[in-house]
Amino acid sequence: MTTRLLNLPDDVTPPPPIVSCEAIKVGGTVYRHSAAKFWPRLVDESFASFPSCTRIELTALTADGFDPVRLDPHAELQRDAERLAGARLQDVIQDTLAQLELLGPPGLIGIRLLASGQELYKSELPADCVDAEIFMYLAGWLLEWARIPHADWSADRHDGQFVARDARGRTVYLFRFDTLRQHVSEGLHRITLTLDPRVAGPTEL
Repeated sequence: MTTRLLNLPDDVTPPPPIVSCEAIKVGGTVYRHSAAKFWPRLVDESFASFPSCTRIELTALTADGFDPVRLDPHAELQRDAERLAGARLQDVIQDTLAQLELLGPPGLIGIRLLASGQELYKSELPADCVDAEIFMYLAGWLLEWARIPHADWSADRHDGQFVARDARGRTVYLFRFDTLRQHVSEGLHRITLTLDPRVAGPTEL
């Protein structure tokens, strides 16, 4: 992932190029998918641009909730295919257009960086990197890595933590997080995900 995640204001000097984390190790398993690259990258960019940052807050407006099936997009695709089996193409198109008219396209992800309760930065993540729909796939992995039981994923609140190691052995990430789901309108919720991460050398955590 080479595209910057932070839309930095003009008065903030961009950090030097950040070496992307290509894989992380959590609980003895190495992960190389998009979530394993996104979360370390977000933390690295945030800390590099705002060294005093201690908290990252992300918000998304979405009709989706946390669902373990999103851990395996192929399984979700199969589930959707089975759900649509036998449906007329015209009906599927009409339902899709109705959903788009009601909810609109996937929204942007709001981000705030904080230090001791003070706001350092507020913006939105680039839509070509992540939107509200993709975000739910990425965020679900935090719950999985924190070993939150799948039966509890439908709750309105979660909190957890886990340690992830750069598979190259350079960096250790301690992820502490909490999530909050709030009803906004029919079929739409606001998901707020707050990270309190720490980054250290391979022997410091």
